[in-house]
Amino acid sequence: MRSSVILALTGLLSLTAAKPKFLWLNRELSYIPLDTTRAVHSGDELFRKSCPEEFAGNRGTVPRLLNSSYDSVHTQAFDRGQIYPSSSSFVRGVLEAWGRHQHLSLRPDEVWFEILAQLNYYMMKNADKVRHLFVNHEGKESISLRYGPAVTSDALIQTFASALQDRVKTDWLKDWVRPGFSTSSGEDDLTASIYMMGLMQNFFEFLGGSICGIPSVKLQGEKQDWVNLLGKLDHLEEFGEEPTEFARVLRPILQGFVQSWDEPNSPATLEFWSKIVLSSASHICGTKAEASGWITGFYFWNSDGDIVFTREKRDSMVAGSMLGDVKYIRVQVKLLPVSYAKVPLKLTDYPGLPGEHHVNLMAGNIGIYRTTNRAKNAVSAEPMSGWYMYGPVDPNRRLSSNSGNKDELASITKSFEECPASY
Repeated sequence: MRSSVILALTGLLSLTAAKPKFLWLNRELSYIPLDTTRAVHSGDELFRKSCPEEFAGNRGTVPRLLNSSYDSVHTQAFDRGQIYPSSSSFVRGVLEAWGRHQHLSLRPDEVWFEILAQLNYYMMKNADKVRHLFVNHEGKESISLRYGPAVTSDALIQTFASALQDRVKTDWLKDWVRPGFSTSSGEDDLTASIYMMGLMQNFFEFLGGSICGIPSVKLQGEKQDWVNLLGKLDHLEEFGEEPTEFARVLRPILQGFVQSWDEPNSPATLEFWSKIVLSSASHICGTKAEASGWITGFYFWNSDGDIVFTREKRDSMVAGSMLGDVKYIRVQVKLLPVSYAKVPLKLTDYPGLPGEHHVNLMAGNIGIYRTTNRAKNAVSAEPMSGWYMYGPVDPNRRLSSNSGNKDELASITKSFEECPASY
């Protein structure tokens, strides 16, 4: 396999002057045409197909989209049919890119949001274990805001986030949750604010009026962004023993991102990226709908907030790949969690929604931007993230399970089945 690394000077999707790092991983992978039949053409369609559980099984209460970050930012991409539904754009996007030989473009923002999505699962179950670190009160304290008829969703989210930071004991929370990278936009900050509200929702209520593989990887932004992303792991230990172990699992991965900037031509860097998704001789690509490699390090808690594998169980597994002293597990594709969080609000006479209603704010890694370069026979994939506000919703409705977009899982499974070889 011929491998080389070059520095790309242009081609950045996000509006930034930074020079991304472009790594050729395998020039010999065959071109697989992009299936464009799954493309969506509006933020509403993206929401309904990426988060179908929010619409299935509703009786009498049918939510509608009130606002989102997607239509205003990605209008042209929707018009061109370049947006694809995804319930976990980073993890699932990487897996499908590997199975379908798509060039991968990554921002530190989506990697960070993946970590926050997992931490939300932990906090939903373990909030009382760390309550003393963040608040002094028992139960839920109400955060009530008043607004006029011209209020926007953006302003509502920002005001709730600021009010929340004023009420927690940790002065670092808002800045830590905020991505703060050179690739980050105002919409990314709003996405992070909803994640922060999700982390604290048990303390507050919010009221308002192979050959498969990846041919190349582009790390967007600049090196310092990825150094800062690595540094964000330090605060995870504030949340308890389980998040501390999560940080241990993630650290070799985020160190690998930084290493890609420092040593792009080194065998160690190429070996790191070769382990992003793996298959073994006993689980040849195409025979099992399972995912392995370090990408599974981002799957630490399930949707119930339970650890998928303890350190002892992880270390005792025969199958799995290694980065340093960390073993990364093999998981069934159908068990992959969604990568978004939601927080309930109760609004009174919100513009376009008269009366008193319960609505949800949702944020996370939703949607994948895919393009085809026919001259080069290449398909590129970039995970997306954003937020939605929708309602009215039934505040008492509970989901028995949530696998997100099942067509996406089926496509990942099919790409593994069609892969002709294994590592």
